Amino acid sequence: MRNQSFPAIAKTLGIMTRVGTKFAMIGGVFVGVSCVAEDVRGKADFWNGVYGGLAAGQMFGMQARSLSAGVGMGVAFAVASAAADATGHKVRPTTLFDDGDTPARIIYPYKSRDKDNRVQGAR
Repeated sequence: MRNQSFPAIAKTLGIMTRVGTKFAMIGGVFVGVSCVAEDVRGKADFWNGVYGGLAAGQMFGMQARSLSAGVGMGVAFAVASAAADATGHKVRPTTLFDDGDTPARIIYPYKSRDKDNRVQGAR
């Protein structure tokens, strides 16, 4: 039984290495092209992320050996980067509704506990 588990672990590690390498390559290309674009253009705006997203998407296309896959993923990464830059890199809004009548949503409802495992502020 022991000898049967090692090949499965080795196969899993191989898959994790391939996927991790792909994400590292995509992230490196995105950041590298974004930084080079900012340096060459002399501006820090959302276009740098768009250029980085277009280049990062080409990594998928190169691996799939498909120009259409590279263009599609490049456009998807570019749109995602532009959306992140347009929203100020915020995933969630500060308030749920801005109508003035709806109370703000509690984002972190957990309270800290003291050394006796009692909720602080409780009586």
